[in-house]
Amino acid sequence: MGTAWLARALGWHDTDTPLTLAEGVGDVPIRFVGTQAWLTTAQPLDVSEDSLSIEQAAEIVGLSRAQIATRPVRASCGVPYQLIELADLGALASVQVESGTLARALPAPAERNLYLYVRDTPQRLRTRMFTGEATLYEDPATGSAAAPLIGYLSRQSANQTLDWQVTQGVEMGRPSHIHGRVTRAEAGQQTIHIGGEAIIAGEGVLYV
Repeated sequence: MGTAWLARALGWHDTDTPLTLAEGVGDVPIRFVGTQAWLTTAQPLDVSEDSLSIEQAAEIVGLSRAQIATRPVRASCGVPYQLIELADLGALASVQVESGTLARALPAPAERNLYLYVRDTPQRLRTRMFTGEATLYEDPATGSAAAPLIGYLSRQSANQTLDWQVTQGVEMGRPSHIHGRVTRAEAGQQTIHIGGEAIIAGEGVLYV
């Protein structure tokens, strides 16, 4: 999403011409609608329950077992995330990820992406994203994590179309608002869309 907005801000792309970003997970089509950019995931949702146990998840994020609402699942639209539902916003604010415990529970670095979420209302979510792939890092806005989360939760509904609001980054003082839409065809195939806005937070010149 940020790349698409940067291309537009630099004048490399107009809002009328179709834009496709060639990413490692595949081609990602982008469209601009008013003040928002929207992408469609390059890969379909893949979900596996072969993820962390509730006890492992609680130890990794520094919470009690009772504060983990459901068994975590592994979900991906190209990048894998461990989706961990927490009991309430208090638990979300109290998270303290233990990088050593994370590495022991998930030996493969590419699997050490945590997306923690609380259902604020049925289709409004509060989230935090941590990655331990290299050093431990929290991200304020992660469309690649929001996509499999809303896809996974939409599977629990009979509705053909669901609109989602995801708020992330509040606890680190950088709130972001991610919009999502999941549609399901008659054959059951999902299409997941992620939308939002971005701003240029800094710029500079590199002399070589």
